[in-house]
Amino acid sequence: MDELRARIKAVNLKHERPYIFVNTASSMDGKIALGDGKRLKISTIEDFKRVHRLRNEMDAILVGINTVIKDDPHLYVKTGFCPGPIRNPVRIVVDSNGKIPSESRILSGTTKTIIAVVKGNEENLERLKARETGNIIIKGVEANEEGKVDLHSLFLDLFSENINSILVEGGSTIISSLLRKGYIDTYSIFFRNFIVGGKQAPSIVGGQSAVAPVDLIHLRDPEIVIMEGGMLLSYHSLRQ
Repeated sequence: MDELRARIKAVNLKHERPYIFVNTASSMDGKIALGDGKRLKISTIEDFKRVHRLRNEMDAILVGINTVIKDDPHLYVKTGFCPGPIRNPVRIVVDSNGKIPSESRILSGTTKTIIAVVKGNEENLERLKARETGNIIIKGVEANEEGKVDLHSLFLDLFSENINSILVEGGSTIISSLLRKGYIDTYSIFFRNFIVGGKQAPSIVGGQSAVAPVDLIHLRDPEIVIMEGGMLLSYHSLRQ
């Protein structure tokens, strides 16, 4: 983790923004769920330990609203997977229209949780106002050209609040936007040794498909680690 800490510090000092680390897991053919959309257990115990140790190092962990609705994650650090002191990162949900279900597990517990909505949509979360004085914070953010939360504006705002590193764990739409905009510093993918196949099963990266070679996103110089049940590929310096 010393190398990661050095990377984070370098980016913070040079660019005055958070370090963005995207971490995902998929089948060997890039699928993240079954053909009917049902959740697929991909990570092995070894990879779970890696992910939770990574969470413990980061200031915040971010997901999109679709991930919250489909998977209902807690997004905390599990003590059994992480030796030493536990430091749960701030939880961030990118929820442009403010539609997060009130019963979502990410809203439970005492860990600080930020719901990022497009400015003007805060009123859609009036049902959470009674809890906003506690661990839940509703943050209005400028909209991008698609009318969704502008991630660049959100990241700079979070950096001003001493959030120096952000771990992005999904979903596919958020990852697509980050890749297309060139907002990623490290991109890690754990590939499990099985194939899902078919067209219906969702993939790691959503959004629009490339329609010409110029639209391709090129990744270079991967770090490859063979792990239990699969392999980990990591790419650095994806920023444009």
